[in-house]
Amino acid sequence: MISFEGIKILDLTRLLPGAYATQYFAELGAEVIKIEDTGAGDYLRELGPSLKNASEFSSYFFTNNYNKKSVSLDLKTLEGKEIFFRLVEKADIIIEGFRPGTVERLGIDYISIRERKPEIIYCSISAYGQQGARSKMPGHDINFLSLSGFLDVNGNKESTKPAIPGTQFADLGSGMSAILGIVSSLYNRQITGNGQYLDVSMYDVISSWMLNPYIDYLATGRVSKSGSELLSGGVLCYHVYQTSDNRYLAFGAVEDKFWEQICKTLEMPELRNEAFSLANDQNNNYLELKNKIKTKTLATWVSIFDGVDCCVTPVLNTEEAINDQHFKDRNLVEYISLNDKEPFTFPKMRLPIKYGIPNSNPEKNQKTFSSPPKQGSHTELILKNLNFTDEEIAEFVLKGIIVT
Repeated sequence: MISFEGIKILDLTRLLPGAYATQYFAELGAEVIKIEDTGAGDYLRELGPSLKNASEFSSYFFTNNYNKKSVSLDLKTLEGKEIFFRLVEKADIIIEGFRPGTVERLGIDYISIRERKPEIIYCSISAYGQQGARSKMPGHDINFLSLSGFLDVNGNKESTKPAIPGTQFADLGSGMSAILGIVSSLYNRQITGNGQYLDVSMYDVISSWMLNPYIDYLATGRVSKSGSELLSGGVLCYHVYQTSDNRYLAFGAVEDKFWEQICKTLEMPELRNEAFSLANDQNNNYLELKNKIKTKTLATWVSIFDGVDCCVTPVLNTEEAINDQHFKDRNLVEYISLNDKEPFTFPKMRLPIKYGIPNSNPEKNQKTFSSPPKQGSHTELILKNLNFTDEEIAEFVLKGIIVT
């Protein structure tokens, strides 16, 4: 099993992107210390439903913050910064999610930290990046999707309204990009001894994922349209079809061998050479196929295509997806133990990387993780480990510099 034991990360982020990134390292043994302010702290604690067996946890906060610690301090004060600098002395990685310019005003930016610790890896996750016309603007996932053109190409021809995805692509993608940047920087540091600065922009991430629409435009000058492109539902072989019970069946038969199997299964030889004909109501072949799929329920079509090698799948809802046999076979959800709760009762998504030889019967994760931290719950302990005295800590509390 891969381990980051011995790596220490200071996480100054809130909400999803940074927490998602550092959770990867926390689960694999790194010591992750959330650096929270003395006010609201990380308000992801307040978002989302509570866990059934631990009402004190927001499920969103839990899944991205177990096995972490929390120090709450006021970085706007000289004493707060001095505490932070002492933490930096033992840290390998800093990750922050402030608006560009904030860490410079606080005096905890990469250049300032590098003077104290040249080998530090410092990752900034921001909305639009550290430079550029929009760098100082606020934003959330929907804003990056809209400005990148993602929302414009996401959806179908029947509706002109952009379709908002059901998960946070830019947030999660920037978290994964931060992981990639940090891991590669750790490797580089191992070879060269040098630290690194990483500028991760949520806008950049989702823009880079607009590969086909952007390249199409750059190559031809043509603007992609929602539901009309080769891989967005614009042709018969790559489309979503409605069934008789108002469910949907997805075709992904780009290769000819798969389309051939679909035509045989549907007993529609007239469509054999029509895989890439347009999926619109002006095309009689499309109308014929669309009407054919509407004659049976989704369950019936799933049964008919069961075992046929042709890239046809049902559109499942969340409950169906989680209860799907392959989802279970891949062991995508595991129930872990927290140090102060009943064992194996807390659900989390497994890392999407399986290390080692495939095992058809994976064992339970025997490791016991620490519960998600309350704001500042480790402040006193960590300050003592930094050789602050009880008297100094009490004075910090009295001045509002820390929360314990």
